[in-house]
Amino acid sequence: MITNIKHKDVCKYIPVESLISKNFFTPNTVDIGKEKVLLYIPKLPVNINFEFDYIHKEGKTNQEDALKTYQRVLEAKKIITSKLINEWVTLFYNNDPLSKQIAWLITPKLLNVYLLHLNNSIKEKGLKNAITERPYIEITTNEERDYITGLKEEYFNTVFISVEAFLQKSLREVKYIWREFANWFLTNLIVMALEWLESNFGKEALDSMNKEQRVQILNNYLYNDALVFSGRYRYLVGMYVQDLSRSIVKSIDLTNPSMEELEIILGLKALEGKNQDVKISFHIDRSMESPFSGSLLGVGNCLLYYRFREVLAISGFTIPEGESWPTANLTTGNRKLRAIVQLRPDPVDIEPYLSNTEIIAWQKRMRQNVMSMDDVTADVVDIVSAIWLKQASHYEDIATVTADDILAFRGLKPQKNGAGRRGGYKNVWRQEIARHIAILANTWIVVAEMDVTEEVEGKKGRQRKRVKWQGESKAWVVDSKSGQGTMEGKDSYVWRVRPGDVFSKFLFGAGRQTALISQKAVEYHPINQQWEKRLTRYLTWQWRNRQGGGAYLAPFNVETLLNAVNKEVSKHNPSQTKERLEKALDILQQDHIITGWQYECVNEDIVGTKGWWKEWLVWKVIIEPPQEIMDHYGKIRDHKIKRREAQPTPCQERTATFMGPIVKKARLQSGLSQMQAAEEIGVDQSTMSRLERGKSTDGRTRYLLKKWLEDR
Repeated sequence: MITNIKHKDVCKYIPVESLISKNFFTPNTVDIGKEKVLLYIPKLPVNINFEFDYIHKEGKTNQEDALKTYQRVLEAKKIITSKLINEWVTLFYNNDPLSKQIAWLITPKLLNVYLLHLNNSIKEKGLKNAITERPYIEITTNEERDYITGLKEEYFNTVFISVEAFLQKSLREVKYIWREFANWFLTNLIVMALEWLESNFGKEALDSMNKEQRVQILNNYLYNDALVFSGRYRYLVGMYVQDLSRSIVKSIDLTNPSMEELEIILGLKALEGKNQDVKISFHIDRSMESPFSGSLLGVGNCLLYYRFREVLAISGFTIPEGESWPTANLTTGNRKLRAIVQLRPDPVDIEPYLSNTEIIAWQKRMRQNVMSMDDVTADVVDIVSAIWLKQASHYEDIATVTADDILAFRGLKPQKNGAGRRGGYKNVWRQEIARHIAILANTWIVVAEMDVTEEVEGKKGRQRKRVKWQGESKAWVVDSKSGQGTMEGKDSYVWRVRPGDVFSKFLFGAGRQTALISQKAVEYHPINQQWEKRLTRYLTWQWRNRQGGGAYLAPFNVETLLNAVNKEVSKHNPSQTKERLEKALDILQQDHIITGWQYECVNEDIVGTKGWWKEWLVWKVIIEPPQEIMDHYGKIRDHKIKRREAQPTPCQERTATFMGPIVKKARLQSGLSQMQAAEEIGVDQSTMSRLERGKSTDGRTRYLLKKWLEDR
C-alpha cells in the first residue's frame, strides 16, 4: 500500500477556478482541540483522467535543513488527532469514495477469472453445455491481449454495477481499510501543506517564524486554502486504488470456487435464499515474501532471457561503428536467436525535445551504466522476474518492487540501530539497487528472429505451435514515477515493473519458459563468489532445458563450464584455474545447489605435465541436480509424455506401486542419491525418479530392480 509518499508535482490541466465551480470539495465541520473548524474534503472522481508534470528538485540537503524539515513534520502531525482520524474514517466510510474506482479497475480481472474457470470446467469435467446454457457468456479469444473474454455486450453495464455493489458490501466488512485510507489521506495532506508553505514563504521566512505562527498558517491552509492540493490528491488516490485493487483480486478466496460463488462475485446471481450463506472472504496481506517456497526462486529461462542476463553480468556492451548507444549481441551460434540489446532512453525522451548537448549527456549516462553493470545487475533481473511471476495474473500486470525487497532476497541484513534492534538498510545499498533498476529502465532489446510458442486455431481446436517472432521493446518497463519520497524527503525506492513484449511471451501464457533457481545464486558475493553465482545460473538454465528428455546427467565439458563463468585457463598457473572450478563445485554441493559432481573416465596423472590443461578442457564433468528440482521438472515431463505412453496393465500398476517404496527405502538406507542408485542398477536417473513416484516401468527395468534388491 502506498503510504507517506511525497510528490513534487504541478497540475497544469486543472485550474483552481474550475475546482471551485465544479464543487470538488465538501464542507464539513470538525472539532480541532476546543474549536470547531470548517474543513473542506476533496471529493474523489470515478475515473482518473488527468495528467501532471513532475518537478523533481535536485541538490544536496545539509543536516541542518533536514533537521528543520523533520521538526516541521512533527509540528504538523500534531494536528492529526485521534478524534480527527475517527471523523474522517466515518466520513469516508459513509461516502464510500473507493468502491467505484476499485470496481472500474477490478472488473475485467474478475470476469476473466470467472470465464477461465468455466473454460477449465469444460476440459476437466467434460461439460459440453456449461457455457452455452448461460445466455450472457460467449467464450472468445482476444488475440491482442491473449486472454479469454466472453461477456455479451448487453450485459456489461449490469455486471459492472453489480460488481461495484459486491465490492462495496465486501469493503465495508474490512473496517481497517477505511482507517488506513484516512491515515494515508491526512499524511499526504500534511506533506503537501508543508511543500505549499515552503514554496509560498521560502525557507528563510519559515525559519524566522515561531512554532505557533507556522501552525496557524498550516491550519489556514489545511482547512481553507487546500484547493491546489486536489489535483495531486486525485493522482495519488489513483495509485492507492490500483494497489488496493491488486490486493483485493489476489485476496479473494478462489482456490476452489464453485460456479455459484463466482456468479455471486460478478453479480450474475443474487444473494437469495440458501445463497445467503455464501461468503467471499478477503485476506489482504501486503507483506513481501519469497516468490517460491523454500530457497527456490522462479525466474525466466528462455534463451533470450539467459543471454540477456549473461551479457549484463559480464558488462558485454560496446559502441559499434555507426551506433550512438552501447550495444551487445545476443545472437547464438546456432542462429536460433538473432537479437541485440541496447542501452538508450525512450525515443520520446530524446527528439525533438532535447538539444544535441542534452543527447550527448544521455549518451554519457548510458556509458556510465555500462561501467556500473555487474553480476548484481543480473541478480536484480532474476529477483524482479521472481517477484513479477509471484504477483502477476496476466502478462500485462504490474508488480511492485522495492529496494528493500531486493536487498532481502540477496541475503543482506538490516542494520541495527543504537538500541541494538533491527533498523533499516543502509541508504547507500538502496542507491546501488536504484542504479541497477535505472539500467533496466533504459535497456531495449531488438529481436530479428526467435522461436516462440503461440496458441493458434487448428482443425482440432486450439493448438500450440512454434512460430518465428520479431519485434522490439524494453526488457522491463519500469515506472519511475512511483519512486517517490517519504515525509522526511528521502527517496522511498519503490518501482512498478512489468516485462516488455520480448519477455512477456516467455513468462506467461502458452510459451511460458520459467525455471527454479536457488536463492543462493543472488546471495553469493558478486566478486568473491562470482564462480559459484554464474555456475548456478548456468546449471539452472541447463536443467530446465534438459527436463524434456530427463537427461540431467549428460556430462559437461570443462571448457563449457569455464565459458559459463566467462573465465579462461591461466596459462601461467593452470592448476589454479582447475582448483578454483573444483572448489566452486564443492561449494555448490555444500550449499545443496547440486547433489554431487565427478569427472567421467579421466586420467589425473597428466596434471602437471606439459600442456596438460589442453586435455583437461575436454574432460567430462557429471553434475547431479537436487532431488527437489528433478521431482518438480519430472511432473512437467510426465504431463507432456502422458499421451505417448501405453497404458499399463493392472498387474504392472500394482508392481510399480509396490516396488517404488521398497527401492526408495533401500536406496536411502544405503545413503545413495538417485543418480548413484541408477548407475548401480543400470537405468536412467529419470526412470528412478518416476519409479519412486509410483509410475509404471517396463519388464527390463523391473528385472534390473529385482536383481539389484536381491544382490544387496
